[in-house]
Amino acid sequence: MTRLMLEKRYSCDIGERMNRRIALWLLVGLALACCWVAVAALTPHSFNPGFWLRRHWPVAAITAPAFLIARNTGLTVVWFILLNGAVYAIAGLTIELLRKSYHTAVGH
Repeated sequence: MTRLMLEKRYSCDIGERMNRRIALWLLVGLALACCWVAVAALTPHSFNPGFWLRRHWPVAAITAPAFLIARNTGLTVVWFILLNGAVYAIAGLTIELLRKSYHTAVGH
């Protein structure tokens, strides 16, 4: 194989790997949002919702950034899950672009 063919093949592999990692970020965001929906549905918080919110708010805000929007607006469960997945996908895209620019600058 010529050098040009190898470089072209390697560059396609890098793009595919980057897309897979971004998709993985999206899936992690969706899974975490689904876990929070399950926790909220299974926890008996109907007697005192303020206690549940104060107890779980910091962890929920860190692991599910869509919670910050959902608690002030009337987001449905489906939109909460999709929004959290989108936030994680954007975070993954940002991290992957930073990784790519770092590897380009370092010369890997």
